[in-house]
Amino acid sequence: MSEALLRQRVAELRAEVRRLGELGDLSAARPVHEEIRQLAEQIGDPVLIELSICNLGTASIYEGGGADYLPRLRSILTETRSDENAFLAAYSISRYYENVKEHKKFLYYARIALQRAGTAGKLEWLLNARNHLGNALLAVSQIGDAAREYSNALHEADPDNITGVTLTYNLGYCRLLQHRAEEGIALLVRGLRGAVRLGARRAEAQV
Repeated sequence: MSEALLRQRVAELRAEVRRLGELGDLSAARPVHEEIRQLAEQIGDPVLIELSICNLGTASIYEGGGADYLPRLRSILTETRSDENAFLAAYSISRYYENVKEHKKFLYYARIALQRAGTAGKLEWLLNARNHLGNALLAVSQIGDAAREYSNALHEADPDNITGVTLTYNLGYCRLLQHRAEEGIALLVRGLRGAVRLGARRAEAQV
């Protein structure tokens, strides 16, 4: 198969990954990422190989594992020439430490992920990274700083997509912790209503 056809197949698979991501089905995306990795190695594209490893690591971490991917993810973070791959590597590593409740490492890599998201220049990644950093700050009881990250991101987020809904809910939770009950409850209700709307849309997409 020619390189052009291989890249065309990769583009088709990446579209499928995006579709599965929108449905929240990261487990189903894992074999697709594995196929992308195999094609990337056939093409010999180092950036695409790194991307596939980051995505496989994310899928493994999502399933509760991922320790075996940490050395490769750290290598990508320090050696890659791609800001996007550096962001994905840092984000995946921080998610791993979130899962195993090593909160200081979670916060450390979440800060790196935010920095790399800003360099990569993708708004949705930046908003997700701010939400993720907020989660890390909350894990070490820095409630005010966490609320600031959620609030700053929410100003730029679409309130009707998953990122906006998550930020709304997380900020509401922080407001409750800050004893701002009325504001907190209003945000939580708004976030829950948004989650219900998103769930209905996903159900329609699967029909």
